[in-house]
Amino acid sequence: MFPAKAPPRRATLLWAAAAFAIIAAACSSNGIPAPDPLVPTPILAPIPTATHAATPTPELKTAKATATAAPVAAPMPERILPLGVLRTAAPQPPVHFDPHQEASPALITWGPALVYDHLFRFDPDGLTAGAPPGSSGGSAGGVACALCESWEMADLTTYRITLRPDAFWQDLPPVNGRKVVASDVVFSFRRQATPGWPNAGLLSNIESITAIDPQTVEIVLKRPDAELFELLADGHSVIVAPEAVSESGNLLEGPIVGSGPWLWKSTSETRSVFGANIAYYDPVRPGVTTLEIAYISQGTQFTALLTGIIDFAQLGPEEFETATSRNTTLRVVDVAQSGVGLEFAINTGRALFDSLETRQALLGALTPWRNLAEIWSDDAFVSVGLPVTNPDWLLPESELRTIFSEFASVPPTPLSLSRDITIKVGLFDERYQEQARSIADALSRLGATVIIEEVTTREFGDAVWFGGDYDLFLGSQPPVASLSDYLLAVYHSNGAWNTTGYSTPELDGLIEAQAVESDPAVRRQTVLEIQRQILAGAHRFAPASRVVRWVYWPFLENFRPSTRRADGNFLSAIRVGDRPPGRR
Repeated sequence: MFPAKAPPRRATLLWAAAAFAIIAAACSSNGIPAPDPLVPTPILAPIPTATHAATPTPELKTAKATATAAPVAAPMPERILPLGVLRTAAPQPPVHFDPHQEASPALITWGPALVYDHLFRFDPDGLTAGAPPGSSGGSAGGVACALCESWEMADLTTYRITLRPDAFWQDLPPVNGRKVVASDVVFSFRRQATPGWPNAGLLSNIESITAIDPQTVEIVLKRPDAELFELLADGHSVIVAPEAVSESGNLLEGPIVGSGPWLWKSTSETRSVFGANIAYYDPVRPGVTTLEIAYISQGTQFTALLTGIIDFAQLGPEEFETATSRNTTLRVVDVAQSGVGLEFAINTGRALFDSLETRQALLGALTPWRNLAEIWSDDAFVSVGLPVTNPDWLLPESELRTIFSEFASVPPTPLSLSRDITIKVGLFDERYQEQARSIADALSRLGATVIIEEVTTREFGDAVWFGGDYDLFLGSQPPVASLSDYLLAVYHSNGAWNTTGYSTPELDGLIEAQAVESDPAVRRQTVLEIQRQILAGAHRFAPASRVVRWVYWPFLENFRPSTRRADGNFLSAIRVGDRPPGRR
């Protein structure tokens, strides 16, 4: 058996220097994007409650995974038999097999945790088997029922979730193919929430979870939460069998038995192998008979892709150019990752930048879209930098360009009459320094004398990002996956990480409103308005949010990669067509 190692104790991240060290280690000089951020919920400063008036209990809201406009639920498609072998790679193997005691994507996204299912799953289009758009009972970014069949809100903090009747554990000991029941969900979430465990923070807002009957789970929250479904769809929020845990008291060495689309076959230091669970309730998943994940370095993945050893890989700009020039049949999918990348901020508490007109003129002098081509090889995009799950929640580029054009029309303040301006730039990526030089050139045209001060990633986290000791800064965004956590911590007037000093009562109200809004359409409009309000303050934006570039061979079908919140669900949707001669 693959040797398991005891998991290290993990202190809850409050961010600061340790988190910047994570980003620094993940960034590389060739621009390979870091994995999706995975950190527990940050500790925030208290949010004022005076603005939250008592809300009448709403009528019961119900959303069914198979609901349609007609009175009869949409029929499930016929079973599509999986065919072929899908081969990919990840940088390293997991250190053990217990998904509730590990945050690393080595286990969750690219390892044995793929055998487990979730109560909900991410589905950007809102399209699951038999479910038309908008009927899946989801929230931001398209979250649909997986193990659940339907859900209902009894009030703003009480959810009743009905499990689907055709969900079964895999026919392996010790569960032997029995039905998935509500007590399995209760056991799993209570176990995940064990104090001190790395994924407990995802469920910290749950007051209680109860099995009402074998098919119904009731979740009561401490406070309304617009992101509940996202947290339950998170790659770490897996459902495990109590019998499997009871064999040894944990899952560090298995048994690895789930209710998901994959059957675990083996894991070693060099690869994991999975087979298709043809008894899985979703008739179109998995799309292949075998999934093989090799554990090889990023550079080796590039070579493995070109030689046909693996079928797809995530490549940096230089590797992408080389790969596509060597083989023009390779295809590419670009995935925008707002909330990951470079951000720029102005300290409005400094006397020079307490004037809105000055800040507007400063931003108007910048050339972020030209920088995308000159510095970032067009593998980035301009945004406000919010970590949204669905790109439709971002302000469109046309609106961003209009806002920056309006900034450019503001008469510039004679910055030459003031003191020198210092840009503190974190040493995360050599391109950050290039961006800093571009900003310095722009400010010099306004008459400013600019000093670029390079600081280590630790200094940036401690003194700059968390401590607020800067005029202007350029650095990596904090690894926070939750939109609400990010807004409350960074932009709210009581936010623990609001070091720019900018806030308004209107912005606070919008941030608080989106955090509890259960209607995704309403919340989306609120988040769009939040971005407009942030830019109206002319104090912070992301000049280079990351674009993750996936390159794959054309015989792959339905290749739609997304690893947000460590989700590896996209793997089960891929199908393998006819491989060309010579490809194994």
